[in-house]
Amino acid sequence: MTPKKLQELLEKAQSELTLLYEIGNALRTTLDFGETLYIILTGVTAQEGLGFNRAGIFLADEAEKILQGRMGIGPETGEEAMVIWEEIAKRRLSLMDLISNYRTGKPLENSAFHQTVSSLKVPLTQMAGGLIAQAALQGTPIEVISSEAQQKAAQDPVLRVLKSTSCVLVPLKSRDDKVVGVIFADNRITLKPIPRESFRLLALLAAHAGLAIENSLAYESVRQQAELDSLTKLWNRGAFQRLLLESKAQAERSRLPVSLLLLDLDHFKAYNDEVGHPGGDQALTAVADFLKKTAREGDHVARYGGEEFAIILPSTQKLNALKMAERIRVNFDDTGLPFTLSAGLATFPHDAQDPEALLKAADQALYEAKRLGRNRVSIA
Repeated sequence: MTPKKLQELLEKAQSELTLLYEIGNALRTTLDFGETLYIILTGVTAQEGLGFNRAGIFLADEAEKILQGRMGIGPETGEEAMVIWEEIAKRRLSLMDLISNYRTGKPLENSAFHQTVSSLKVPLTQMAGGLIAQAALQGTPIEVISSEAQQKAAQDPVLRVLKSTSCVLVPLKSRDDKVVGVIFADNRITLKPIPRESFRLLALLAAHAGLAIENSLAYESVRQQAELDSLTKLWNRGAFQRLLLESKAQAERSRLPVSLLLLDLDHFKAYNDEVGHPGGDQALTAVADFLKKTAREGDHVARYGGEEFAIILPSTQKLNALKMAERIRVNFDDTGLPFTLSAGLATFPHDAQDPEALLKAADQALYEAKRLGRNRVSIA
């Protein structure tokens, strides 16, 4: 080997080590689940990183026996790619600059590819889940690079949805070598061949990524338990206030309203005195189960305090929120509980300009429902 060739190999190895160090160091700065996934995928797709056009993470759900798509980064079209890549070049954004975007904005909010990935539920069977499921079940990386492999990929149930015929799939593993998910990466936009070195680096990155995801999931579980009401397992008051603030911010960005329902059980104190606290707790749990089943995906149901509950309805106009509140009130009879409920409704930005004022408006509407005889919905 010539000295020049040796020098090139050393520089390449140093560059790879520096890249893995930067990504690993960024992962050590957070336990936030979403940010952890974003750092990993930015490392895979950034030009200063592994340079793939697109990448997605699918995580195992043992209870459902599926791989759930959790996040995707990358453009869906050549036009979208040019806009993104030209902006990065114009602003001379480094890998760390791109990673920091997660905290300074909502970089995936309007991403079509992210929406596609996060909507996928991949069965953990090779027949229904295809190559992504195979990578998880076998615990080994899969290259879809050869012409033969690409022909098979054209019939793959998941890769067809992702519109990918040439890609790499690498399992993510925990400390005990258990597969927790799969990273998908491809060059769908440029159609650039995937070199062996990129595949090898992705496998090295996946080793760090699996541990980071395991840590963030453990932290997320602990944090979630701290934010759940111990009796009903709904969000507690502290979590409700955080979610209301986040929902208002989201409403401002999307220019869509957010509605808030406050619900109170009518004459619950008398019922609780009659049956005792164990019976009262059982009733509150039944109410919580009813509200969780009635709420839509994306709604936030909380126990606001005592016999009072709250539901945050993102992207919901007042009229639609009123229809839902009436449906809850009418269908409450299905619980078989010997009391009714009253509700107050307010909508941002029509009724209030900030979370505190929105809460006050909904509370005043609830008070009006009580004053008018209970078992009704009043609006701000």
